[in-house]
Amino acid sequence: MRVDDTRAHPNADRLGLATVSAGAEAGIGVVVGAPVREGGLYPWAPPGTTLPGGLKIGERKIRGEVSHGMLCSERELGLGRDQSGILELPPDLRSGEFLTPGLGLPDHVLELDLTPNRADLAGHAGVARELAPDGQAGLVLPSFGGSGDVWHPTWLHGEREASVDGVRVIIEDPARCSRFLGIVLRGIRVGPSPAWLSGRLWAIGGRPINNVVDATNYVMYELNHPLHAYDLATLTGPEIRVRAGRAGERLRTLDGEERTLAEVSSVIGDRERAIGLAGVMGGEETEVGAGTTDVFLECAVFDPLHTRRTARQAGLATDASYRFERGIDPTDVEAAITRCARLILATAGGEAEGQALRVGRLPGDRPVLELRPSRVRQVLGRGFDRRELADILAPIGFEAAEGSAGSGEDPLAVRVPGWRNDVTREIDLVEEVARRYGYDRFEGGAFALRPSSVPNDPAWEQADRVRRLFVGRGFLEARSTSFATRRRAGPHAVELRNPLSAEEARLRTDLVGTLLDKLEYNLARGRRDVRLFEIGTVFALDGSGTEGLPAEDIRAAFVLTGGREPEHWSGRSGDVDVWDLKGLVEELGADLLDAVVRPVLPQSDAPATLAAVARWLEGDAFGLETARDPVGLAGRVCADAIDGPRWMGPVWAGEFRLQAMATAESPIFRPSSSYPGVHRDLAVIVDTPRSVAEIEAVIREAAPGFLERLQLFDVYEGAEIPEGSRSLAWRFRFRAMDRTLTDDEVESAMTEIVSALQKRSDARVRQA
Repeated sequence: MRVDDTRAHPNADRLGLATVSAGAEAGIGVVVGAPVREGGLYPWAPPGTTLPGGLKIGERKIRGEVSHGMLCSERELGLGRDQSGILELPPDLRSGEFLTPGLGLPDHVLELDLTPNRADLAGHAGVARELAPDGQAGLVLPSFGGSGDVWHPTWLHGEREASVDGVRVIIEDPARCSRFLGIVLRGIRVGPSPAWLSGRLWAIGGRPINNVVDATNYVMYELNHPLHAYDLATLTGPEIRVRAGRAGERLRTLDGEERTLAEVSSVIGDRERAIGLAGVMGGEETEVGAGTTDVFLECAVFDPLHTRRTARQAGLATDASYRFERGIDPTDVEAAITRCARLILATAGGEAEGQALRVGRLPGDRPVLELRPSRVRQVLGRGFDRRELADILAPIGFEAAEGSAGSGEDPLAVRVPGWRNDVTREIDLVEEVARRYGYDRFEGGAFALRPSSVPNDPAWEQADRVRRLFVGRGFLEARSTSFATRRRAGPHAVELRNPLSAEEARLRTDLVGTLLDKLEYNLARGRRDVRLFEIGTVFALDGSGTEGLPAEDIRAAFVLTGGREPEHWSGRSGDVDVWDLKGLVEELGADLLDAVVRPVLPQSDAPATLAAVARWLEGDAFGLETARDPVGLAGRVCADAIDGPRWMGPVWAGEFRLQAMATAESPIFRPSSSYPGVHRDLAVIVDTPRSVAEIEAVIREAAPGFLERLQLFDVYEGAEIPEGSRSLAWRFRFRAMDRTLTDDEVESAMTEIVSALQKRSDARVRQA
């Protein structure tokens, strides 16, 4: 839609009137809410149009003037976020044509949710490499036309500095930037990008700025290499320096914000000042604008860690920092900057010097990994020969290295492409084979499994035992972050330098406080019967950590309130009380901790390691102690520790150290006998002071190796038993692994056992 003339709205100061034409249609009146210029092209939504946000356009009278449709902004069209003004279109579009085909916009846009290790897919070429039938070999980049397509620079190289066409580049800190490439372009004409280029950027949610800046963004999205263009006339020197920031140094970035830099920041500077944040965002003073005629084009490889620190210090997250933080391909930088220069020459004119500079170390040989066919077979359950493996990996850039010829089970030497910095081990190659071959093509079925001889982590086994005990008693497991509010953070709490929220700016010192927050959440929603437990880490700056670091301790905690049993028509069971708590604590001590329970006063008698837990408890509490240390504390929660309703019953809580748990004995596998067993019963009369364990020890020592089971099934004192004595009855089960036992063998064994009991325990066989 072309604007033929504009005038002020007679009845509104902030509105205007425009007469527009669309092809053969002319004299169409539209009320506009932002300035437009005569002769400019703007997107027009005629009456009957429905915009992406759902707004339906019709003929409307606005302050007495009829508007036939609407001229739209970027945001209203779903092409960007800018709604400050009406979107002016490239001048090479034809008035009256549909916007979507005119800009080359697609009917559908695909959004990819990338994992952090696959930053190579942040560029269109990376996605095409994965999807193309021939992979890397089938990729052909479209031509831009013009003289730029035949331009090929020669490279001037320097380890720390180099100059080209009067521009000097120096890398002061190679740890921040390993490679820096630059090209000088002169005589360019900065202006709007052609419709096809603007349309490509709009289609991916970008915003066209001018033909030079748009070219850098186009190549970044195409080849996954961030680039930046400087107005050469604004560079002091002209010179570029890659260095660390200086404390207190100021820089106004392209977003219009003035920022104070720090020494942790990586900076692009000229001879006198900072002109950009390396790998993050350029500076406003050197940006390319309408008056720019000469450009210095940059493409570099910035260190991921330093880029992340720079972005965090500045509070910025940009498309460039996203890529540099995850690592870009250092072997393809020349191709990216050359393609960007060609696009600028095609859209902005001008000339490029025949030479370009390259500062920093050259990329070394790509890493080579060995891939064993036997290992692939072991992991995937399907065999591939060496040729098959090479053919599967080649389309995505993994080449069989020279000198890797072999046959059979010989390892295949595979050269990793520069864009796959996440592939560092043989198992990574196995995953690529499975992915490229197709997970759906592997046959299902049962395969041989070799159990691991590596034992489980004791901490995992301890947590699993705790989890089973609590779940078996009706508790639900809570999962929380390690952060605490000021109200819940205990003494010696660790302050966070960069908290996710001001409300939770500390690390928790106990788990009970966290569970009390969750209890309040449940009570506020009318849930009275609550049983929760959690296994997690607590932190404290109490001097027990190493090298001044916070001490960390893995704990298990619980909180319970409400009814002892679920509601039932037969009546209410009553609320949990101190005896329920004592039973649970004794069970924890006996089954998990090998600890004893003793009463304590939490405010005065609690150990220092559990002081943060004690502050939530009142009155008498129960402590758990092993042979060496206090390991747990449980009791009634203070009334002022919970913001609960009046109908809330008493609340009980406890916490103990997970590392204090006794290590569970691993089960031992023993094969069972395939032969029948023989049972015998024996009752003996012994003096009461003799314990059952003492008598049983005598039996086991005298019994032969084929005694499979010994079970005490009766203890009797009374009639027919002398005073001061008692009758103990055992059931024996004999079974051999290699034969059926004979009566003589069993009777001989019983005779030996009886003889031993008579001699060593003064036991007498009780007659029936």
